[in-house]
Amino acid sequence: MGIKRMFRLVLVAELTFFVLTVVAWWLLKSTLPSDLQAYQDRWLQSSNTAGDAVAGLSLLLYLCGWVGVLRLRPVGRTLYLAGHVLMLLVTPFTGPTVLNAWASFCAGVSGLCGGMALAMAYFSEIRQDFAPAGSPDLPAPA
Repeated sequence: MGIKRMFRLVLVAELTFFVLTVVAWWLLKSTLPSDLQAYQDRWLQSSNTAGDAVAGLSLLLYLCGWVGVLRLRPVGRTLYLAGHVLMLLVTPFTGPTVLNAWASFCAGVSGLCGGMALAMAYFSEIRQDFAPAGSPDLPAPA
């Protein structure tokens, strides 16, 4: 399997498991104890406008970057990294999180694939595909 195909497979797996995290969180909410279900309902109804704005911005950066990285655009790699960093920075401010086992599994696999994609985009030979047209070849990783 070629490096580009493997890279794109990792990207598709990341987004698929990201979506599955949300689907599992929503559909399997009823499997949680009633106290945790009530907490999730209160969490959904609370308004945190600044936090929601930052989370929305990070999701927008992530999705735009994901499309750009999938298409091997130089700006896509930067947006993809910025989206991941912003998501990591906003996470501690969201408060306690309740996930069922399937949602937690999908979130973990999505994070693993995202880390693999970032490592491949910056440290493998595919990073040369992100170089702007006409730029000199990048040196091989040490």
